[in-house]
Amino acid sequence: MFLENNTINKKNSDKILIGYDLGDCVSQISYCYFDAEEPLTVPTVTGTQQYNIPTVLLKRQDVNQWFYGKEALKNNMGEEGFLLDMLVTKAKSGEDIVVDGISYKPVITFDDSSYGQGRSCYDNS
Repeated sequence: MFLENNTINKKNSDKILIGYDLGDCVSQISYCYFDAEEPLTVPTVTGTQQYNIPTVLLKRQDVNQWFYGKEALKNNMGEEGFLLDMLVTKAKSGEDIVVDGISYKPVITFDDSSYGQGRSCYDNS
């Protein structure tokens, strides 16, 4: 898996590898102990098998209040807020994003040509 079995020793048993699966629609967080055979994915609600975090932000209009994931979708009140989706694609484009009159410069630290399909995940129209 992450390491060949013959390279795992006692000093690696307390080390953890953390991974973020960052997508335009949903994201996940997983981790794996170096001496484990399989990674574990962190559920969004303890005790469930709900692993997907909607990759979306919401800023309330005229208030410095931000929501992410399911809270952003739940609090999306139409004209009262600015819903930001397709965040990976927007970051890759490098174009500024204007939210509530403030311009933000997106930043991305990886290169993956599979992103940028241009379809909104949360478009209700």
